[in-house]
Amino acid sequence: MNASKIVRITPKAEGKKTLSAAQKQFNSLTKKIDRQKKLLIEWKETVPLYIVDPIVQTNNALI
Repeated sequence: MNASKIVRITPKAEGKKTLSAAQKQFNSLTKKIDRQKKLLIEWKETVPLYIVDPIVQTNNALI
């Protein structure tokens, strides 16, 4: 998997001290996307552990 670079908008040290509503929303949404990516990766790693192969299941029933 490729390493991703996180982009955050921060206020300039000299200029405006607070972020605009749009900048705050952008940061909030990028954090949400990051959390959802991590959750998706966990699902992709976990789901195969619970998938039953029908051929293996049939062979085990015959034993």
